[in-house]
Amino acid sequence: MMMEPQDVIENVNDMNIWHNKVWVNHVTQTYFVPIWRNGNTEFMYLADKFGYVLDKLENPEYTGYAFIRHPIKRIAGQIWRGMENQGFTLEHCIENLQTDADPHFRTQQSFLDAYDCEHLIDLDNLQPVGNVHIDAVIEYMLEQEQPRSANKNKQQIQQQLVNYKSEIETAYHADYELYYRDREPAHVGVIGNGKIGSVLIEVLNSAGITTSVYDIKGPTDTVERVLSSRLLWICVDTPTDSWGDTADDQATNFDYTRLQAALDQFACVGKPTIVGCTVAPGTTRSLSETTDNHLIYMPFLISQGDVSRGLTHPDCWFVGGPYHNTVEHVIKEISESDIHWGSFEEAELAKAMYNAWIIQKINFANWAGDLGYELDADAHKVMHWLTKCDQLITGPAYMTPGWGDGGPCHPRDNLMMSWLNTKLGIDYDPAWNNHTVRIMQAEHMAQRAISTELPVIILGKSYKRGIDDTTGSYSVLVANIIRDMGGEVYFEDHTQPGDYCYILAHNEWYGHTPSEKSEIINVW
Repeated sequence: MMMEPQDVIENVNDMNIWHNKVWVNHVTQTYFVPIWRNGNTEFMYLADKFGYVLDKLENPEYTGYAFIRHPIKRIAGQIWRGMENQGFTLEHCIENLQTDADPHFRTQQSFLDAYDCEHLIDLDNLQPVGNVHIDAVIEYMLEQEQPRSANKNKQQIQQQLVNYKSEIETAYHADYELYYRDREPAHVGVIGNGKIGSVLIEVLNSAGITTSVYDIKGPTDTVERVLSSRLLWICVDTPTDSWGDTADDQATNFDYTRLQAALDQFACVGKPTIVGCTVAPGTTRSLSETTDNHLIYMPFLISQGDVSRGLTHPDCWFVGGPYHNTVEHVIKEISESDIHWGSFEEAELAKAMYNAWIIQKINFANWAGDLGYELDADAHKVMHWLTKCDQLITGPAYMTPGWGDGGPCHPRDNLMMSWLNTKLGIDYDPAWNNHTVRIMQAEHMAQRAISTELPVIILGKSYKRGIDDTTGSYSVLVANIIRDMGGEVYFEDHTQPGDYCYILAHNEWYGHTPSEKSEIINVW
């Protein structure tokens, strides 16, 4: 009996409704085969939008499609469901992969045996297939941006499954054949077989991706063999004279000799080539001008000592450079973390700021430790309290560029902490550093405005939008510095027409309309 999507949703736990049924659209003459743990629930909630009913397929001439996944990724979801629903242990699930212990352990192939699907679509790398209706479904799913594997328990299970690789490959041999059918397996050439490169090879191999490796210090494949790869991944080091282990270290750039040598040795027109080593912002674009390879900058976000987890479960991936589907495909084969794709400079800066933020956090926490010692206060307890402040402290608040801090609390409290620091005899002063950085950022903004050679209007005199209070206002601070530099400056109450440099302190125009010759500084 045919069922409408809402009826299916209301009876989803009744296994009988799924027997010999698929999602059918009789208007577009397409059908979708639901495979458990492969977007079936997601499809169920969009079936009505795209005109599907759950029905028996009567016309085999309809165009069929289904979502498939790499076996490891799907099995992690299967096992998680078995552990959640049945209380199974991981070991029990592994021992009973192809038994009747739980229907979710069925192979993907078993769902498809009765159907001749024209399109088998990788759920973790959705791409159009050339069918207008099916492509509309795919586009809609991509627009929803729903993370399919954000569940940390499933991620942990997937990591543990590396220890059961042979058992899984035996039990799900049919699914491996299904996944790689009509698909050219990616082959990655890894250049540099050190602490990261060697682990990267293991992770790639565990995901079914073959590798070749070139390393000047150890066993290696030939240059020709590595160059035959679909993708090159450079993991050489970029050393420095300043590692931060002496008090005399100076600010310096990295040494890119080995990176440049690798690019020279493995030059190949159009070859997608990932630069995985850390570089200073601005470096990759310069390198791209010296090579015909298709450069991609993709730094590793790892912790030494647990490199494998940093490759399979990083916070995310920062990727810079022209898009290449092979790169995205390989990432999705080894990891389910979010991918952020931008320019070379954006990815380079993201990596540098990622590490800089970690340093800031560590320094801040250790400052709390030193203050706690001097005050006989439990700094661990204090910092634990702060970790629970997930709106303004550990959440995304204040994590975008904008106007400087101000108001009757933060600036004065910060200066009080500098006073306390001195009183307690602590000979370093993060609070005063914060104060001087705030002043210097205000000076930088003032200089930026002065350089336009126009009178300045700061739109937003109060310390923040929607508040009349100007106590501790960053706008007032910037205005005072502009005057000290010899500039002319006003606030939003200045309404005389003319050419101005407008600074949108509140991201609000307050009724002003800039002239054609006006300049605009919008930090938001």
